[in-house]
Amino acid sequence: MVNKKDLSKIGIGTWGIGGFADINPDNNDEKQIEALKYMLDSGFNFVEVNLWYSKGKSVELLAEALRRSNKKREDIFICQAVYIKNGDFETAKRERPYQF
Repeated sequence: MVNKKDLSKIGIGTWGIGGFADINPDNNDEKQIEALKYMLDSGFNFVEVNLWYSKGKSVELLAEALRRSNKKREDIFICQAVYIKNGDFETAKRERPYQF
């Protein structure tokens, strides 16, 4: 687990990784995985994700970048953003975290 004092001052959000609201069929997955891996290997350890971003594709790409990096899952603080689509808070509460 990341200690609060070791949390990077700057993090990265994953909106736009893999697409936006929908998956982008023309997305360059490899380029985005390499960019995320570079970020992790450079010392950033704070990442914001949301399962709604590109219908979960952004989370899959982050997971692949983490697998390829020199970091362990417990070295990264992952913030699950909540997106309340259509004001449905009950649906947002049932979102399951992605297992990295």
